Amino acid sequence: ILNKGEAYISTGYIEELEREAQKQKEAIERYEALKKEMVQNELVSKFESFYSNLSKEQRDYLSPPTDVFKSGSDMQMMQIRSLYINSNGKLEVK
Repeated sequence: ILNKGEAYISTGYIEELEREAQKQKEAIERYEALKKEMVQNELVSKFESFYSNLSKEQRDYLSPPTDVFKSGSDMQMMQIRSLYINSNGKLEVK
């Protein structure tokens, strides 16, 4: 405490607090990235089951065949996977 009655906090202590706060922020960012990756992996796994249960007609409905996205092609499957993941696994089929 200084003579004026005000508390003194050293710059070293402030810098240490800032370093600790930065470490915590980085840990939270790593956690969020891992959490997102786990959700993504879970969606991909669920997609494989979803896709294997689709009929040819349902696949063609979700991704109409074109010169690029031919019926049954890997490109068609990738487009349907993208739709599935973007819908957060809630893609509806008629």
